[in-house]
Amino acid sequence: MSDFNFLECPNCGGHDFVEIGPRRQQCAYCGAVMTTPEEAEAQAPTVTCPHCGFENERGAAYCNNCGQPLAAWPPPPRKKLDLALASLIVTIVTTFFIPIPFIGPAVGLYLGYKALRKTRAGGGQSSKKLAQVAIAVAWVAMLLPVCALSASAGVHTARSIYEWLRTLFHFLLSGS
Repeated sequence: MSDFNFLECPNCGGHDFVEIGPRRQQCAYCGAVMTTPEEAEAQAPTVTCPHCGFENERGAAYCNNCGQPLAAWPPPPRKKLDLALASLIVTIVTTFFIPIPFIGPAVGLYLGYKALRKTRAGGGQSSKKLAQVAIAVAWVAMLLPVCALSASAGVHTARSIYEWLRTLFHFLLSGS
């Protein structure tokens, strides 16, 4: 009487009863050679530790000899908030701490639009939102002196400042 073993195919995952003997049995579903769990364990590739050279079992995350990680984990992705954050910080700091109107917010606008252009080319949603907030804050900071001047100097002065701001805005958008 023959002995049978219930095996799982390493190729397709199919299960089958195969006769135990010297002849290799093939999977009835895909034709791959069936192996016993003991044979599969013996054939499993090992992972060499890059630190000490010890042969570890396949799938091990850390070396069983020295404890070092076996795979070089990629560093976490760095967020691309640098330019957008710089725009926001420059705008806020220069608006409240430098008494020259328009200069700080103009730099903040330039950096904000540059950051927005970079995020459209492949940045994340969070940096896009931050760039949009930085641009909005810079525009408000640009308009604060305009509102103060228009209240004290009249409509004609406010109109000329508006034209100057419009020209600056077009200059910043063109990237020149």
